[in-house]
Amino acid sequence: MLLRDLLQIYDHLKWEDILSGLAIDVLFQVINKSELTFKNFSKTTFWRYTRKLMSYGIIIVSGDGFYLMAKGFRMFDSFTQRY
Repeated sequence: MLLRDLLQIYDHLKWEDILSGLAIDVLFQVINKSELTFKNFSKTTFWRYTRKLMSYGIIIVSGDGFYLMAKGFRMFDSFTQRY
């Protein structure tokens, strides 16, 4: 149900880019606020995907330099926690 709601509410996003490949790994590290280990991807890959996620407005950079889930995507946060 959460996935259906996400697809309807945020229909302007390219979910096939967000929920596949390394994008989901990068997103999970941002959501979990874990220390970046770069085991599964390089720093360049992280930068490329975070830049794309920031262009969609899904993640933001806080004043102290940490990546955070944007407040408008709380439903997406709930979905990823269950996923």
